[in-house]
Amino acid sequence: VVALTQEDLASFVGATRVAVNRVLVDLERQGAVKLGRGQVDLVDLVLLKKAIRY
Repeated sequence: VVALTQEDLASFVGATRVAVNRVLVDLERQGAVKLGRGQVDLVDLVLLKKAIRY
């Protein structure tokens, strides 16, 4: 378990919190992650890897 807020993650990747949230919500819609209050559960690592590749 890694404790990171969306703000922390945004700072780490050089994005805004809003942009990070949009990506996380999209990943949740795809079934790659599940969002909870203060947490992101990785549900499908194969799908997540495919989603983050360009």
